[in-house]
Amino acid sequence: MKLEMFSAVDAASWDPICEASSEAWFFHRHSWVEIESTLGIELNASFALRSGGALVGVAPLYCIVNGSERLVHSGFHRHTGLALVDGLPAGDVRAARDQYMKQVFKVASNFGAHRIQLNAHNLCPANRDPRRRAELPFWVLDYGFHLGLAFGPMGVQATPGLATCNADQLVDLSIAEDALFALLEPACRRAVRKAQKAGLQLSEPRGERDAEVYYSIALDSAKRTGEFLPPLNYYAQIWRRFGPAGQCRLLFAEHDGVPQAALMLFADRAAITFAAGVALSNGLALRPNDFIHWEAICLARREGFTHYRLGPTFPEVPDSWPIARVSRFKSKFGGRAVPIIQGSYFLDTPRYLEPGIEMLRRLCAGADPATSVGDVG
Repeated sequence: MKLEMFSAVDAASWDPICEASSEAWFFHRHSWVEIESTLGIELNASFALRSGGALVGVAPLYCIVNGSERLVHSGFHRHTGLALVDGLPAGDVRAARDQYMKQVFKVASNFGAHRIQLNAHNLCPANRDPRRRAELPFWVLDYGFHLGLAFGPMGVQATPGLATCNADQLVDLSIAEDALFALLEPACRRAVRKAQKAGLQLSEPRGERDAEVYYSIALDSAKRTGEFLPPLNYYAQIWRRFGPAGQCRLLFAEHDGVPQAALMLFADRAAITFAAGVALSNGLALRPNDFIHWEAICLARREGFTHYRLGPTFPEVPDSWPIARVSRFKSKFGGRAVPIIQGSYFLDTPRYLEPGIEMLRRLCAGADPATSVGDVG
């Protein structure tokens, strides 16, 4: 089993492995790895595996500095992991996994990482099978990783032995549209009806300047939410690379021909995920956010997609935490809660001790740990 770095493998060789592996999804693709490497990445350490002259696997891998933490990961929010072509003999699978883990630990050592985070995406075909989700990842069973990830008020609060329920919301598109509507929370159904009565309409213009229209709404939205926005070129690059093939979709909720809200969606292998959403502040009374997600669900169903992913919610954390408030809306659309597959190997455990103790102390005392519990990234 031989290793080839990402820079030595072109898209024409890399992407067919993604198609041939039930462990791969959109974020494994060569163009996405290139884009991912342009935003806050210290090093693109992605690689492929070759056996007997043929590529048999791909492995996106990145090195970042997140706050004070040096982290090696297989997708921090956009999860990937080792993707091997289907049908490999068991011995080749073991050899590939062993080579993968050796390289991951080598990269972490060279980078001086404090932690390694590995994942698997819930929309890859293998993980849409409920039986697969019941299995433990090989990096937990055989390589000492802690399954799960702890979350604090503002996001990841990695601590050995602590894990927070992080539940993907996946809408099953195989059922009838009226049944899907019935699964929406009552307040969400009322919001959708209000938007429809007000005359909101869904559009998907597919023009060259759609990313700019999206970004203009995003700028207005960020003033309200305080969200950090990547530069326009980041969105434009995604749109140019994936829009023509339909793997990036931009949807707009319009009122009297004026876009009030927009969604960026990623689509691959019969599944679609919510990537980002924005809305104009002066149009919120029209309820465009509920409307556009509902219309996107219906559109995906009509086009033959099997799942619509809204992303994670955090049912265990206090309602006052920012991550709870921001993610709460994702649970309104009738999705099934599916645990996210992720875990960590702690290479410098002492640095996580004090913040972990403080988080646990506050939780056990019944206090809302929304105040600072230390900075580990």
